[in-house]
Amino acid sequence: MDQSQRLGDWLRIVSGCLFVASLFFAAFYSGNDLRPHMGGQLLLVGGFGLLAGYTAWLANPLFLVALALFKRKPGLARLFAGAALAFALGFLAHTQILVDEGGGQAKIMAYGWGYQLWLQALATLLLATCLVEHRIAAGVTAVLQVVIAGLFVHHDGVGTNSISAIAAARESQFYAFCQLSGDKFYARPSVPVRGISYDQAYADGFGHIIDGRFGSQSAALIGHTGLPVEFVERVNLKDKAMPQPYVRLRRGGVKDEYDDKLLSNFHVKTELLSAALPYRLGITAKRIVVYQEGIAAPLAETTFAVSQNDRRFCGSAHAGNFSEDGFVALALGLIHD
Repeated sequence: MDQSQRLGDWLRIVSGCLFVASLFFAAFYSGNDLRPHMGGQLLLVGGFGLLAGYTAWLANPLFLVALALFKRKPGLARLFAGAALAFALGFLAHTQILVDEGGGQAKIMAYGWGYQLWLQALATLLLATCLVEHRIAAGVTAVLQVVIAGLFVHHDGVGTNSISAIAAARESQFYAFCQLSGDKFYARPSVPVRGISYDQAYADGFGHIIDGRFGSQSAALIGHTGLPVEFVERVNLKDKAMPQPYVRLRRGGVKDEYDDKLLSNFHVKTELLSAALPYRLGITAKRIVVYQEGIAAPLAETTFAVSQNDRRFCGSAHAGNFSEDGFVALALGLIHD
């Protein structure tokens, strides 16, 4: 047995060890909560993803076949090892991953050491199969391994996309928003509340206008039926040159309609302070300001932030039962503290 063959045998063993090690680390993290997907779990259930076009799992059986053929048919083993590495690298093309049996998906936020160890296991086996007869291919494979490792360490291992960096950035941003948060009440309404209008920034958070009808997307965000006023109006200001008509939701009801005249005498303006933040930080921060018709100064405002990862909230003194419509109702004297 020459030196190349001995080295190939050792690399085959190293490859198997790297593959086993990858099972005990997170391959990637998904969603605002940075949910870890462990290598061992993916090996067991990842095959179901084939039905949805996630073919990277095929690298596992190809790798095992290449290991089995390493001694008897090294040329065929090389083909299987190369195919396994190609399928594994193909996973980088996906930006979302299936997270439940119902087809629900979550955004892939970062890659973990499990994925890196898996890639290195496949590349090491490919290197081992190339050593005997294909020295140039072996050199190319070795360079590829170094590049894969370098990019991972720079980007996902210790760089800005690493889990520790994301957690640190989230904590810093959340703390900064918390420094700005809280309720401020400047004055009480001087007239009875006939109606309340909400700007489009507010409306975007919980609904949309389709063919003159109002479609609720997140009823939990604001419960208009709980506001004891004659009507609630939504103003579409996306195109300021040609603003859309108002949509009026009458109390009790079922009727949504276009109208070209704003009848409400109080207005709620919302600013999404976290709009420019990367999605992966999972922070929502808003400022809600309540105005009375004809008065430039606001009656009240609240600023709050929510960390989606651990459900932390900072802002209102009513943190235990805070709601946006509740703050508006409190500011207008429709409910009492």
